[in-house]
Amino acid sequence: VMLDQRELYAELTGGKDIKFVEDATEIVTMNVPENSIFNGIDEDAISWFDNSKSVPYAAYGRYNIDRFDRSLCALGETLHWHNYIGKPTDYEIHGGTPLLSVKCGDGCILLCTVRTDVNDKDPIACRLTDNILTWDFKID
Repeated sequence: VMLDQRELYAELTGGKDIKFVEDATEIVTMNVPENSIFNGIDEDAISWFDNSKSVPYAAYGRYNIDRFDRSLCALGETLHWHNYIGKPTDYEIHGGTPLLSVKCGDGCILLCTVRTDVNDKDPIACRLTDNILTWDFKID
């Protein structure tokens, strides 16, 4: 499990090209709601975690990945509000995944930019953090 990981080296991800984009993301949509990472969380609940300062946000960034690489699984997804995708390459600019698993050998790495720093303020963030710590990854 890697939290708050902005720089990803190819040696760490098995040679996968995964780019990080800093961005205060308000809403995270579940791509794989049946995954144990989302146990006890409603499908529309990962949003607007309170930060007691400005507009609440759920994640501080997102990763851009090769969507056709079967060793990468975007568990959650985000897209800038009011942006329209005109061509497939626009997704790299406006969207990405703040929560993904990367198959590496006999195991998996979980990469997460969803906020785990607000557990004392948001029960959904607390539940997600607990699920991250007890995550049961499956390798196909």
